[in-house]
Amino acid sequence: MKKKLLLLSVMIVAIIFSLSFVACSDSSSNGELVLETYTYDYIVGEKYKIEWEFSPDDILTPAIDYYDFVFSQNIANASVEWIERNDGSGYYDAYISATDEGIAILKVNYKNYKYYINYSSKDITFNFKYKTITTVEELKSLNNFSFGVKLGANIDLSSESNWTPIEGFSGTLCGGGYSISNLTIDSVNGENLGLFGTLQGTVKDLTIENAQIAARGDAGKAGIVAGTNKGTISNVTVSGNIAPEYYSYVGGIVGYNNLGKIADCTNVATVTGADNVGGIAGSVLVNTNDAITACVNEGTITGKNNVGGIAGYLTCVTSNATYQISNNINKNTVAGDNQVGGIFGYVYAFYQQDGYMSSYSSYFSMSVLTNTAEINGSSTGSNVGGLIGKAVRLTLLTTCENTADVTGGTCVGGYVGYAPDTNIKAAGAKNNNTITGKGKIGGFAGQAGIIENAINNGEIVSTGVIIENSNSRAYVGGIAGYCTGLIGCENNIDITIENSGDYVGGLAGYVVVSKSNCVDNNINYGTITGKNNVGGIAGYLTCVTSNATYQISNNINKNTVAGDNQVGGIFGYVYAFYQQDGYMSSYSSYFSMSVLTNTAEINGSSTGSNVGGLIGKAVRLTLLTTCENTADVTGGTCVGGYVGYAPDTNIKAAGAKNNNTITGKGKIGGFAGQAGIIENAINNGEIVSTGVIIENSNSRAYVGGIAGYCTGLIGCENNIDITIENSGDYVGGLAGYVVVSKSNCVDNNINYGTVTGYNYVGGIVGYLTCVRSNATYQISNNTNKNTVQGNEFVGGIVGYVYGFYQQDGYMSSYSSYFEIVNSTNEAEIVGVEKVGGICGGFNRLKTDANLMDTNTTLYGDKLGQ
Repeated sequence: MKKKLLLLSVMIVAIIFSLSFVACSDSSSNGELVLETYTYDYIVGEKYKIEWEFSPDDILTPAIDYYDFVFSQNIANASVEWIERNDGSGYYDAYISATDEGIAILKVNYKNYKYYINYSSKDITFNFKYKTITTVEELKSLNNFSFGVKLGANIDLSSESNWTPIEGFSGTLCGGGYSISNLTIDSVNGENLGLFGTLQGTVKDLTIENAQIAARGDAGKAGIVAGTNKGTISNVTVSGNIAPEYYSYVGGIVGYNNLGKIADCTNVATVTGADNVGGIAGSVLVNTNDAITACVNEGTITGKNNVGGIAGYLTCVTSNATYQISNNINKNTVAGDNQVGGIFGYVYAFYQQDGYMSSYSSYFSMSVLTNTAEINGSSTGSNVGGLIGKAVRLTLLTTCENTADVTGGTCVGGYVGYAPDTNIKAAGAKNNNTITGKGKIGGFAGQAGIIENAINNGEIVSTGVIIENSNSRAYVGGIAGYCTGLIGCENNIDITIENSGDYVGGLAGYVVVSKSNCVDNNINYGTITGKNNVGGIAGYLTCVTSNATYQISNNINKNTVAGDNQVGGIFGYVYAFYQQDGYMSSYSSYFSMSVLTNTAEINGSSTGSNVGGLIGKAVRLTLLTTCENTADVTGGTCVGGYVGYAPDTNIKAAGAKNNNTITGKGKIGGFAGQAGIIENAINNGEIVSTGVIIENSNSRAYVGGIAGYCTGLIGCENNIDITIENSGDYVGGLAGYVVVSKSNCVDNNINYGTVTGYNYVGGIVGYLTCVRSNATYQISNNTNKNTVQGNEFVGGIVGYVYGFYQQDGYMSSYSSYFEIVNSTNEAEIVGVEKVGGICGGFNRLKTDANLMDTNTTLYGDKLGQ
């Protein structure tokens, strides 16, 4: 019995092609499909419907029980839409269309289950072609056209003195190796200016030469290809001049890209506009990845706000997505006032919290962006970058390059001007260019997120400062002015701020971290000069308000750092936040640091304060370990080989030696001006006091071989003479002044140097006291081996010991004591009054015989009389 299969038709709106297919078989298992195939030419851009049904005698039983009949597409340039029939047969109709010329093939697969016919297949071939146009009139006739057309010759529009943009085009225009030239538009408030007004179709493989577009007024959008693009533009090159200078959406290719796609396009035209001005597009709205990709700008771009070599403004739909953008190049000058970038002027992704009508969180991520031409922002403007002027919710910038100078006002960087959410993975990229601005400037970013593996060789020029709360802020660094992290970065250039600006660093001026280990493995080779908060790595380091301890490690400074206040070889100022319960929120954050190294002189002002070989000032820095400073440190008050002022910081020196000269006029020491507990530190360096601190009309020196002022000394050693010639109080071989909060934190120390001061002078500690508490504090196993000399309260171990006492009835009461045990003095102790071999003067020191017998002095009485 023979079965018949009919393919009824392939149809378009106005034309129906009828094709017959016959399938022959019998009951033999060796039956096969016999299928006639036809090839027709079809128009690019049109949709064709394919129908089929079985012959009447087959419908006596459900067809689905007899046949497995499938169309499967094998199509390079076409798409197939399958629609199930509603007749219950289980079979489908198909619609086929193509966006380009070429062959599309459908495979017909057939198997008859009832008669066991072997599986076989045949092909249906569709040859899609463009309609060819060659004249100006044919080009003008593309209004409301939906099919594919192709240039068959060059089209010169010189005869059209004021071109009327094509509207309603949803087909495909292919240049086919030909060009359109001399497009001219001179409009008055035209809404969409270009070859097309609003493009909904595709333009590809086309060159538009010598376009001249101008407009009076500020009404609309202008681009050489289209005012607005809702379709696809690919492999298009434009040249000429587009200058509707008051329009707010102006681009070399399109004025406004409204969810369209632009790929592999090149602009050679000069582009001038007001806001949202770009070499490829003025403004871009995306809802897919790489909506603008592989494009090149070679024309000069000039605007006011939101100006970019590729696009002036880039944004996305409100969504929960990250949009990838890649492979764009700018090769000519871009100039504007605010939000000016070599690739994009302003990038903005949307975010809205729960609790509103809807919530969404969108981002951008970008790679392989390249700029090779100067980027010039206004000196009174802001947000200028070699790649991006300003970005909000741009998460990542990677494998990018800027090879040209960047100039602007505030927030100026080699890669980005202002992009606080953006992490830059520079992968060893080098900035060799001059970056110029007046605040928040850096070789890679004015302000950004975490920056990794960036190298700066370019000059950083500060032309002014930012005024904040009546203070001058520079925010300048070799890598960034302001950022949230630095990992594996390097600065090789001198950074000099001559306009008295704060926050200056070899790598960053200001860093705010939100996690550990994001300021690690950095190195500075340049000299760094600023006013306040100046550091070889960063001028100022802080954190978000949190309950966390942030680890920082492996940073090196190899050149001179100079400033007035808060000056350090690694960090100028380190600050972690704390707020008590009872407020709207409470938090307690800390820093902890290791493997910090400084090898160059650190010079603070003689009238300033807080200068350290590693850190100038630190608040809530808990630990400093495995660190080294190998250079001299000079400043005013609070000067130390490791830290200037860091009262919370415990230093675990692990036998490290200070061999350098530490110079200051109060609170100075080989390791710290003022710090917490210091362990296993050795001082071999000269401690030079140039003056004193005046407190309550008294002269205070606060000088020691290890620290001027600290909360403990464990296992430390001083090998150098300590001499205060300016009649200063609080002088010790190891520390001038110590305030303890627990026992056994002034233990196992030794002094080999002579110690000379005025009042409160000791071989180990000049003045020892405690926090207000109910406790007994013991110090033990301390040894003095050299002469101690002063006026009043002079001791071989401690010049003066003071424990606190306050009766009940006050807001608080406390009763604290000290014990000195197992300590030895082996040298002469010289003074006028209250002089002792162990302790010169005391208040609430336990002096019973059995206790004091554990101590030994080779000269004089143990306690001062």
